[in-house]
Amino acid sequence: MKNKKNFKILITGINSYLGSKIASALLNKKYQLIGLTKSFPLYRDKKKEKLDLKIYKYTKKNLNLIFNKKNNIKIIIHTATDYGKGSNLRAILDTNITMPLNIIQLCLNNNVKLFINTDTTLNPKINIYSQSKRQFLNWIKFFSEIKKTKFINLKFDHFYGPGDSSFKFPMMIINKCLKNEKKIKLTKGMQLRDFIYIDDLIRAYITVIEKRDFYKNYYNNIDIGTGKLVNIKYFVKLIKKICKSSSTFNFGSIKYRKFELMKSKLNLNFIHSLGWNNKTSLRKGLIKTIKLKK
Repeated sequence: MKNKKNFKILITGINSYLGSKIASALLNKKYQLIGLTKSFPLYRDKKKEKLDLKIYKYTKKNLNLIFNKKNNIKIIIHTATDYGKGSNLRAILDTNITMPLNIIQLCLNNNVKLFINTDTTLNPKINIYSQSKRQFLNWIKFFSEIKKTKFINLKFDHFYGPGDSSFKFPMMIINKCLKNEKKIKLTKGMQLRDFIYIDDLIRAYITVIEKRDFYKNYYNNIDIGTGKLVNIKYFVKLIKKICKSSSTFNFGSIKYRKFELMKSKLNLNFIHSLGWNNKTSLRKGLIKTIKLKK
């Protein structure tokens, strides 16, 4: 897999914030890509007509078309996910379990070398989303025993950056502060989290891909993070300060969720052994995000 023109990478959820950022970075490195999406428009990069990229809408028929000798797919990057925001159970299970299982079956039948999964740090008991992610991870471990395709499970906490979805916590707080919303309801804010800037996260994905010959096992878990935990209270106060907002935080007005993760536990030894390190401080990343948001 040395020649980037001899194989292609399939990215699921290419229309998502994370998927589109990964795609742009790989295209800049001259990789050939195939994108899979359930939504329109098909790709966030308006210059897609000049890029080495094919886009398919997700259907079972299209999956079979994608996996052919001409496309020669060797790597899957699975970012597609349904967080359960307004979705029913069937839709969540289809995106988070059924669709990627169909792709894994095609991987095993078509000599795909590497499947990279995007996981969550949430307790599986938190909600349907986190439970579905854990169930899919169990399937990954099961299929890794067949020893045909190597599986990488990437896990990280909150990521943030310019242009991300407003329903995600970092951007939601930024939007509220920029609007000077009078009272913002929050938990006590003692949860410790590792917030990573999008550019650093994308570099980690690229590192995992380009170090693909390094993996000896058929299942590998790789955590990604800055290595610096901050509590939610500190995080939102820093956003308020950078935004120069007049908003007030009502800490404790929302109860912690049952099975809430109070302290993130990420082991960064593996990703550091691949030569990756975080470069963007929390303050610098938030300044970039807020500056481009204004």
